[in-house]
Amino acid sequence: MERAKGLDGNNFVTVAMREKRMGIQEAADYTAAEFTARVAKFLDDEKALPSFGTDIDVGVQKYIYSITQWVIGNIMWSFDTPRYFGVHHDEVKKTRVVYVKNRGDDADAHLLD
Repeated sequence: MERAKGLDGNNFVTVAMREKRMGIQEAADYTAAEFTARVAKFLDDEKALPSFGTDIDVGVQKYIYSITQWVIGNIMWSFDTPRYFGVHHDEVKKTRVVYVKNRGDDADAHLLD
């Protein structure tokens, strides 16, 4: 949807396409690998956190939990809104297959207005 409307200049995939001179599929695969690596690092770092004392540890755990919920919520929202996948967002959520539209080829553009 964003690509079809010409609004694709500020997301990780399109930045990777420009900066690393990748095609869209290669950039999407790169983005997935980066996300997976960053989640793994986050989880490893969480396990390695030292104790700062009971009172501080409780606050740190609440903060870490909040970060994980934000990431999960953002992913869920991305599939539940037509912003990224148009009227097919439920199908994309089920299949994880995205058909990319070219600029100007967007019958679902009215959903973003």
